[in-house]
Amino acid sequence: MKAIDLLRQTIQLGEHLLATADEDDYASWNDVVLRTLRVLFGPSSEQFLSFRFPGGGQAGGTSTAETPEERKMERIRNTITRKLSVLKEVETDLEAGSVDAALGWTHSADTLHESLTQLGNQFASPDRA
Repeated sequence: MKAIDLLRQTIQLGEHLLATADEDDYASWNDVVLRTLRVLFGPSSEQFLSFRFPGGGQAGGTSTAETPEERKMERIRNTITRKLSVLKEVETDLEAGSVDAALGWTHSADTLHESLTQLGNQFASPDRA
């Protein structure tokens, strides 16, 4: 599997997650994002470490959420949107050849691909409410 394919699969899952803003799914996706960046770039992924820190939200006073649950979903969506923006920049850089993805650990890439596939299946499961 090519580096760009791993990244695109991660982006697709994040875009799907925007619709649900499920906190547990977000935590799983966030973990996969970190692993994707580490597999792609190895130790040089330090520039992306902000992915480890959840958070986000609207600037003070601009939220339209009325309930605590809506505010929580809004924060999750905002965080996903920011992370997708960075991932799409990485995708553009990979396509342009301005970033070199190491993919040095083939077994890690395969394991990551399996994780992405499982996460995608989890998101698409008809048993989910």
